[in-house]
Amino acid sequence: MNAAILFHLGLAAYTASAAMYLAYLVKPADLSARFGAWAMGVGFLFHGGAVLGRAVALFSDPTFRFAEGLSILAFFTVGAALLVGRIYKVPVIGAFVAPLVVAVLVPAHALPGTEVAVSGSMLGVVMPVHIGVALGGISLFALGFGVALMYLLLERELKAKKLGTMFRRLPSLQLLDSLNYKLVVFGFVLLSVTIATGALFSQMERGQLVEFGPKQSFALIAWGLTAAVVALRQTVGWRGRRVAMATMVGFVLMTFAYAGIFVGSPV
Repeated sequence: MNAAILFHLGLAAYTASAAMYLAYLVKPADLSARFGAWAMGVGFLFHGGAVLGRAVALFSDPTFRFAEGLSILAFFTVGAALLVGRIYKVPVIGAFVAPLVVAVLVPAHALPGTEVAVSGSMLGVVMPVHIGVALGGISLFALGFGVALMYLLLERELKAKKLGTMFRRLPSLQLLDSLNYKLVVFGFVLLSVTIATGALFSQMERGQLVEFGPKQSFALIAWGLTAAVVALRQTVGWRGRRVAMATMVGFVLMTFAYAGIFVGSPV
């Protein structure tokens, strides 16, 4: 079964998952949440086959396309969401992730977009690690964005003393804050590895350890912001709304860094 068929099967399963999870938001029912999680898991397996096929093809066709990057990013985000949902028993997270994944994959598939050459003799060693870790880091920030959004929506209802949809569907503010911070920490680790491997590649291929193109600049700003959040959490107990807002800003910066690949230098 080729990658295109696997991708379409995965997309169909994600669409079914999004429908089930949205039904869960409208009228909470364990059956809707279970079917949503099951459909997302099936989509993840099919999608994973498509991603693996393209990853293997990268060695014979060393070009990296905008849409392919979005597909891998969506795949990692779904995987993280499934893991978090299973560990923390937070089914509502699927209602934020599944529709977003469908919204990203449909236009990405229809419009493949710009491509860049994956250049350099270190392709077999550094670049797969660099690309995979970078997209993995962005996926954690994407999931953190969703968790931060849930936190802000729930906080708004509590402050307004109007306990509506979010209060009935979402876990506690404390759990959301703890989960968001853990995603920030893991995202920070992957972002650090991304910057380090990117610097190594740049030094070996172009003799320049640090570059300041669009992707590097946004990645460094996101790294600095995330480092500050982690440090302030440990030293002065930063938490809650401020961490949620910083997580959302970090995700936006990382998306700019990703887009910068296609307007800057080769990967």
